[in-house]
Amino acid sequence: MIDSGGWDPEAHKEFTGREFIFAAFDQWCRECAALRRGGYFVVEADAGVGKTALATAWVRRRGLHPAYFFVLQGRTRTRAMATVLFKALCRRFRIDRDAPAEDEFAAGWEALFDQIRERLDPNAPLLLIVDGLDEAIDPEKAVELLPRPPLPAGLFVVITTRPPISGRDHLAALRIHPTHARFKDCTATRPRTWPTWPASCRRNWPRTCTGRGGKARSGRRRHVRTGDGFSRRHPRRP
Repeated sequence: MIDSGGWDPEAHKEFTGREFIFAAFDQWCRECAALRRGGYFVVEADAGVGKTALATAWVRRRGLHPAYFFVLQGRTRTRAMATVLFKALCRRFRIDRDAPAEDEFAAGWEALFDQIRERLDPNAPLLLIVDGLDEAIDPEKAVELLPRPPLPAGLFVVITTRPPISGRDHLAALRIHPTHARFKDCTATRPRTWPTWPASCRRNWPRTCTGRGGKARSGRRRHVRTGDGFSRRHPRRP
């Protein structure tokens, strides 16, 4: 796994689509470049719709970007995420600097940015990608350990996460900076309808659902493609 962040270059090689997300991000980059600053871009989406596939493809989009995947290797430690990204930036710019202690990351990021600020290119932004932020033991703490806005021009933090649940918003620290963070809400806005499900499921539901290779599955969830560019998990049997 490259740079110990959990990114697998062999995974999701057949990934396609999601162009509306990339288009929104590219527009955000242009807006930030005009203001000579970087920013946050947060993709909120439900479980099972392909956030990790999206993040995996994003790592190699227009370069090779540092990334941390909370889910792929079962990592949930917040400091591990910040340490991996910090060290990846140091390696990228050949800077000999240790990752700071947990309570010193804010100052550590600023000191590192002072060294790389003039070497970043707003026309070819560098991304720090965090997939599955909600999978951290303490997602709010994970946000605290990321660099604080404003970010230097040419640097963006891209986050994928499930939306807040139970009334607790782990993204609150970013939402208070609307001029520095752009949110892309990809959560479901309408109930699934029969036409979005495969014909085999419509014929046999709720008894069986035909899976890969024509094999019948019973009582299990599977992913089905919908019209919004994502795939969703087939609902459980009623």
